[in-house]
Amino acid sequence: MYIIDSSSLIDLKDRNPLDIYLSVWNKLMELHLENRLYSHIEVYLELEGRDDELKEWAKEQKNEYPDFFKKYTPDQQKYVADILSKFESFVKINDGTTKDADPWLVALALEMRSQPTIFGPIKPIILTEEVLKGNRVKIPYVAKHYRIKCVKIFDMFRQEGWKF
Repeated sequence: MYIIDSSSLIDLKDRNPLDIYLSVWNKLMELHLENRLYSHIEVYLELEGRDDELKEWAKEQKNEYPDFFKKYTPDQQKYVADILSKFESFVKINDGTTKDADPWLVALALEMRSQPTIFGPIKPIILTEEVLKGNRVKIPYVAKHYRIKCVKIFDMFRQEGWKF
């Protein structure tokens, strides 16, 4: 199961514009329909602040697939509190408020991993273009602490065997 960050969506849009590579974007949503790809409402809020076709794409997905952008839950809030207690510099604070999906993506992965299934535990993978570099507190650094795998979106394409 994959949880996608705005950085991967932005990178995908830059390399595969929505109006030219429609099959790539349709394939993403097919993965969602298989219950294998999600994002978080905080990612939607980040994309909503953009002024491009990705903003429109996000709005369409939110309307057509309401569960694609997962909403806040009490469990996620507990995980975010734990994450921020360990990694205070993980979020950016502007004007006293935080506008950052990153801790919510890790919290969503932790929440999904904790939910039992008949097939065993879910092993969510976060799709992000951020990279593990030294001790920079980015998604891969925090995810590594919680033993959550992170890959770039094109690595996910390879894992899934996608060719276009």
